[in-house]
Amino acid sequence: MKNWWGGLSGRERVLIAVAAILILALMVQFLLLSPLGRWHKKTDARLQAAINTQKLVAEAIAQPASLEAIDDRPIAPLVTDAATRMKLNMVQRNIIENGARVEIVFEGASLRTLNQYLLDLQDQAAIHVVRANIEPEADGLFRAQLVLSRE
Repeated sequence: MKNWWGGLSGRERVLIAVAAILILALMVQFLLLSPLGRWHKKTDARLQAAINTQKLVAEAIAQPASLEAIDDRPIAPLVTDAATRMKLNMVQRNIIENGARVEIVFEGASLRTLNQYLLDLQDQAAIHVVRANIEPEADGLFRAQLVLSRE
């Protein structure tokens, strides 16, 4: 090898040395830097997934606290109080199934007010609509017959 190197001219030695440096640089790039870059990206993606999972777990842990805030009084006074707050004209209220459900009838109600009333009941007391019959009245108002329950 020494004889071969000694038999080369100065220009050939420089060219071979430059080629060796280029080959070494490419080997470092493909055998060391590229795998490290891929590992870094994978690790970063796993870290981001872990952070997202931790956020979801924290939200899930916090959720029971909001469930405790749900009003658990009997359903009949809750729907009556909410209707009074929303200034809905309740013309009939029947307690059915031993208080598990309430049938109510509103007259002269706007759809926006009815919708807000039902959303408030859902959010504050976990009460939802089991059955609804909504019919138009005069002046864009409606008559609504609703059966509400926590089931």
